[in-house]
Amino acid sequence: MVSEMPGILKLLDIKQAPHWTTLHKAAQRIRNSFIVKVIASFVKRTKSQRTRAGIDATGLQPTRASSYYTRVVKKDRKKRRKIRKHLKLSTVVDLNHQLPMSFKVRRGPASDHLDSVPLVRKAHQIKKIRSLDADKGYTQEKLRMLVEECLAEDRIKVKNPEVPI
Repeated sequence: MVSEMPGILKLLDIKQAPHWTTLHKAAQRIRNSFIVKVIASFVKRTKSQRTRAGIDATGLQPTRASSYYTRVVKKDRKKRRKIRKHLKLSTVVDLNHQLPMSFKVRRGPASDHLDSVPLVRKAHQIKKIRSLDADKGYTQEKLRMLVEECLAEDRIKVKNPEVPI
């Protein structure tokens, strides 16, 4: 990143990069709705009328410390319990241009399909979906019906292929 910094500074027409705490504080003050609108504007500016979309989720730790250091000693100091704080990021991505279309951050490990229907619906409002790719965590009837409503191709992997739909 250091090798690219002079080019970025020149592009932004500034002489010195701001301190990372300045960027951190600014990011905390920006509203989530503003970020969503900015991301949606990038997707809308692409030339394609319908997009291939993909949905997936990933789990994150909200701390920089390793799992070894995030153990807490109980009162009796013999048993240890692990801190169970997780973040889950679910994202719908435009696969043609590798741009995020909609996303949701939630606390705790949760099932993938909890946020899938609202995320796909929001992504479809931004730009019409031609097809939806997803893994086996998204095999639910509501999502499949939504994909049909959007007149999109269903590319969701089937959990039990031997069971008829």
